[in-house]
Amino acid sequence: MRKPLKGILLTAGLVLLCGALLSSCGGGPDPRAMYRPKFSIESNNIPFLDEYNLLGVQLVEIDNPFPEAKRKRIYSLWFNLDSRGRFALHAETGDNLGKTIHMFIQGQSVGYHPIQGPVDNGVLPMLLSSQLQEADARFLHKQLERTIVEVHKKGRR
Repeated sequence: MRKPLKGILLTAGLVLLCGALLSSCGGGPDPRAMYRPKFSIESNNIPFLDEYNLLGVQLVEIDNPFPEAKRKRIYSLWFNLDSRGRFALHAETGDNLGKTIHMFIQGQSVGYHPIQGPVDNGVLPMLLSSQLQEADARFLHKQLERTIVEVHKKGRR
């Protein structure tokens, strides 16, 4: 009588273990996780802003200020910040005049903002590389919008 009970318990344990492993796998890695921006001042690897400080992002087209440039349009992402982000941005830009803020995604610098004075309006414009094509800029913008929405959904739970 002990052997059948032992076999049932062993089978039930294996089924539970397999179920737990399958449910923990989910749908694989979140593709939006690749587009989580981090912002840091040049020569400092510690970010002072990240995706949790962002309320929204806009894609802005700018006329290239250099007339001899091949590309006539360049792109910029303008990030709206929450209250903590506004405070951090104002403090960092006030303390680091003449330096540059870099935006990193997966360790790659994809945008920059030269600091000319303290930014106190809560909007951080980041210039994208002049080599970036319009389709790539729009794709990056959409991915960042999705990341911001996802971060805010998780924060409300």
